[in-house]
Amino acid sequence: GWNGLCIEANPLYIPFLREHRKCTVIHSAIDETPNRTVDFEDNGAMGRIANRNPSTRNPKVGKDRRKMKLIKIQTRTLGQVLDTHCAPRVMDFLSLDVEGNELRVMKSFPFDRYQFNVMMIEGTDLDLGSLLKQNGYHWVNSVKLKYVGLVEQLWLHTSFLANLSAHKRRQVQTFRFQRISAKRYKPRCLAPSPD
Repeated sequence: GWNGLCIEANPLYIPFLREHRKCTVIHSAIDETPNRTVDFEDNGAMGRIANRNPSTRNPKVGKDRRKMKLIKIQTRTLGQVLDTHCAPRVMDFLSLDVEGNELRVMKSFPFDRYQFNVMMIEGTDLDLGSLLKQNGYHWVNSVKLKYVGLVEQLWLHTSFLANLSAHKRRQVQTFRFQRISAKRYKPRCLAPSPD
């Protein structure tokens, strides 16, 4: 059966992920253009596709770029990966963090073939927000992680939201992120707000 996918561009993380995840782990760079060979900048947690979108780079890691190792990697679209792995039409959750290139990934996404009930997406790109709204997604909330300057956004598909009970819809509308300190950073850690 379907257990989900974990798609990671950094080859150094693949063995760890395969050992500790129950889902299928795929080594690939996700992009709007498939089958390109690109350079992946290995900088630990801040690794990214080289020179793809310099305006989204985190200035805090700028000095460390000289020390980065470049690794050649093939790109695939998210739709390609889902097709290859026989993903169901409706999936529960997508966490998308591609270091400022979320719009590039989602521009080529086949919204007519696949749906995620819940999405957690890094970034605040207004064009991405418009694209998601045009394709049936409802923005719920955002949190800014001040120490690294990141924003995580929670989106729900409108069909998923419509099927929730009135009580659950109220809970979703008042959903708040927990405060997250640098020492215990868990980007997917969520809690409802107190009433």
